[in-house]
Amino acid sequence: MPNFAVGQRVRVPANNPDATSSLCGREGVITFFPPLSEVDPDGTDQLLEPQYMVRFDGDTGDRPIYESWLEPV
Repeated sequence: MPNFAVGQRVRVPANNPDATSSLCGREGVITFFPPLSEVDPDGTDQLLEPQYMVRFDGDTGDRPIYESWLEPV
């Protein structure tokens, strides 16, 4: 179950050790939430970490961001 919804404002925490420095501290809006499962080459479904498309303030495009990189604003 996703922790964020389309239209919700989120932030990449400034101290996030996994995110690139260009994303740390930035805020934006969830624009899309793609499906969670993906089919592995062996034909089995694998549940992946939720990823969201986020439009960061001042950007014209969306970026895919892992759920664990985000916090609500």
